[in-house]
Amino acid sequence: MPPQDASKAVDAVTRVLGVVGIVRKLERLVPDRTPVYMRHLYRLHEARYRFARDAVASKRVLDVACGVGYGTALLADGGASTVLGVDVSREAISYARSRYMRVNAHYVVADAAALGVADGSVDVVVSFETIEHLQPDRIGPFLQELKRVLKPGGTAFISTPNGDASYKLGAYHTVEFSFDEFRSLLGRYFPRVTFYGQRTIPRWYSTLAGKARRVPFAWSLDAIVRVALFTSERMEPLPIRDAVPMFFVAQCACE
Repeated sequence: MPPQDASKAVDAVTRVLGVVGIVRKLERLVPDRTPVYMRHLYRLHEARYRFARDAVASKRVLDVACGVGYGTALLADGGASTVLGVDVSREAISYARSRYMRVNAHYVVADAAALGVADGSVDVVVSFETIEHLQPDRIGPFLQELKRVLKPGGTAFISTPNGDASYKLGAYHTVEFSFDEFRSLLGRYFPRVTFYGQRTIPRWYSTLAGKARRVPFAWSLDAIVRVALFTSERMEPLPIRDAVPMFFVAQCACE
């Protein structure tokens, strides 16, 4: 087997092994401590930050629910004038300050629905894989807070899993939206929203998997198939013909 093919085979196997990991480990990625079988998850997160990075040159940026700060640092390295990373976890912020400090990046502990940032003081807000973790009564205040801190003409990038394509491993998720639900929700706060899909799967497979979930433990086989075969990290404008995204990424304009 050629070295390149062997490398691809090893990568596929390690992605499959990641499915049997403990679910709680998927909720807080730490690049320096990410096992090989979870690196495909890190690449998905990193791709979202790289997607937003194209909009941050010379801008004031806020990264809400920044985790340990790898994405905040990526945005800072992408030419932002300043990036503020906020997270409710003191442990995560402490790690970010020790590992991902930049001259133009800073980290503070703050709640996603009470950011402590001045009105209209930010050009770009990024909040990836956050909204599905919030209690339902806090989702509205969270989105209102993102809108409040954005200056007129600012941009918010928000991502979340597609509830219609999920294999329901989200033990820490309070809600997973369909596309129509996500579009309707964001439309209440932002006048213009462009939607993208990430990690697409064929529509026929999504339909088949949805029916198979009625069988006990079928979700585990579904998960293995998805991480082994459907691993695209790129963002594709929605709708996507004959395919369903596992994640939505919304680019929201603020008036």
